[in-house]
Amino acid sequence: MFSDICQNPPMNDVKMDLAQIDIFPVKPVGGLLGFASFILNSQFYVGNIGIHSRPDGSIRLVYPEKTLP
Repeated sequence: MFSDICQNPPMNDVKMDLAQIDIFPVKPVGGLLGFASFILNSQFYVGNIGIHSRPDGSIRLVYPEKTLP
């Protein structure tokens, strides 16, 4: 059991650094408000994140928003 904890630390011990956060608004269509991208831990580019509105006014993120043919 202890070895499992050492190999898989609790999520509250995981540090994430987000940089170069970009939000690209679009003309709202079907709840889509725009797209977002960022760099995670100075190593990974994460893009094509869809930003959608919900009926209650809250926002949800969808990844990946774009699908390959």
